[in-house]
Amino acid sequence: MQFERLSPSGDISQLDGPEPVWIFKHSLTCPVSARAMAQVSTFRQRHPGVRVVLIEVQRERLAVRAVADHFEVPHASPQVILALDGTARWTASQFGISADALERSLARVRPTPSSRPA
Repeated sequence: MQFERLSPSGDISQLDGPEPVWIFKHSLTCPVSARAMAQVSTFRQRHPGVRVVLIEVQRERLAVRAVADHFEVPHASPQVILALDGTARWTASQFGISADALERSLARVRPTPSSRPA
């Protein structure tokens, strides 16, 4: 399954907007990050319409720094940040990244009809 990537310039303005986007910072050499990749991939399979942007930390260091600064979330790897309207709404790192945790973050920004207050 392919992940969305940042533009070659590393412009993170494409991460701001009214639709949620999950930013996945992934290390190519870390076994914990490989586990997180499997969890994020499971989430994507369950929700193919959600935006997940992959940032490979070894190859995209400027983007890693820009994301941390812009969303005011200290860098970790692996890490997932849920961005909406230009702000970080949720974050998880290392063993906190699971398909179930990502599902719960989705429910925070797209509540199901049965979870909305009457």
